[in-house]
Amino acid sequence: RPEGTALASRLKRERPLPVDEALGIARDLAAGLAAAHAAGVRHGDLRPKHVLLADGGALLRAVGVLDAIQPPSAASASGTGVSFGVVGYQSPEQVVRSDDGDPRADVYALGCVLHELLVGDVPHASTPGLTLAARKLTLPAPSVRLVRDTVPE
Repeated sequence: RPEGTALASRLKRERPLPVDEALGIARDLAAGLAAAHAAGVRHGDLRPKHVLLADGGALLRAVGVLDAIQPPSAASASGTGVSFGVVGYQSPEQVVRSDDGDPRADVYALGCVLHELLVGDVPHASTPGLTLAARKLTLPAPSVRLVRDTVPE
């Protein structure tokens, strides 16, 4: 088991992260998700709590837990699967259907993590008015550059 620091702990101390570091973490996570998805495994709960910063890179933790508890075929067949995750990182489909979707939900969560790394919070988190879930379902994701114009296009 590799040793390191949870990304969530790092974000408690420092947010947003430098752009180059945030992009490096996102690249590592994308590579990890690609390997998991190629093996037919979903993460299902990608968020900073499940990312380990170690040896100059980022590693996914808890990969495959969702599939061990609820295989994709069981979730889609019953439509009453257990819902994992936190709304801030869930895809709109997960929010509406309360299921854990397919690997694309992991990619959506990766985008939310990257947004948090670059801005300091998940998309829509500080928007007044509607709940986070309602904003996710009705509004486009906000541009990182609205909050941090130093992020390259």
